[in-house]
Amino acid sequence: METIKNAVSEDVKNFKVDTNESIVNWHGKKVLGQHNGTVKISEGNVIVQNGKVTGGKVKVNISTLESLDLAGDEKTKGMLEGHLKSDDFFNAEKFPDITFKINSVESSPNGKTNYIVNGEMTIRDVTKDVSLPANVTIENEKVTAEIDADIDRTDYGLKYGSGKFFAGLGDNLISDKFNIKIHVAAKA
Repeated sequence: METIKNAVSEDVKNFKVDTNESIVNWHGKKVLGQHNGTVKISEGNVIVQNGKVTGGKVKVNISTLESLDLAGDEKTKGMLEGHLKSDDFFNAEKFPDITFKINSVESSPNGKTNYIVNGEMTIRDVTKDVSLPANVTIENEKVTAEIDADIDRTDYGLKYGSGKFFAGLGDNLISDKFNIKIHVAAKA
C-alpha cells in the first residue's frame, strides 16, 4: 500500500543569531541615580515556519556586562561591573548565562509593537514565563527583532537593595525593575 504524503508544505527555516550585530542594552535605577550599559548575546537561533517566528532561543553571557555611563571613570566602572557580576546580583561565576526560549509569538493588541513574544527567561537558574513586546521583521533571509521591556529582578532572586525585602535602605534603595532593549539579528 502506498503512503500518501501530506500536500501541505511546511516551510521551516532556522536562522542563526548574528552575535556581532545583536546586543542587549540595560538600564537600572536607584534613588540617587541610574546606570546603563550593554551585555552581549553569545549565541542563539530563531525558527521561522511559513513566514512567521515560531520558536528559538537566545543566550546572553553575563560576564560581558559593561557599564556605559561610567566610561572615563575606570575605577568606579570596574566596581559597578564587578558588583553586578557578583553574588549580590547576577553571580556570573556560578550562572554565566541568561537565556530566553521562545515558546510562541502572537500579534500584538497594543499597536505599539507588531508582536508579543511569549517564552521562558532564565536568570540564576530561575525560570519564569514572560511576554515581551517586540517589533519583528522577516525579509531577505534575515530576521530582526527589537524588544523593549521591564524585568523585575526580584522574580529571579536578585534581592540586593530591594525595598520588598529590606527595610530602611533610604538612599541605597535600588529599583526592582530594570529595562532591557534587545536588538536581535538572525540570518539563514
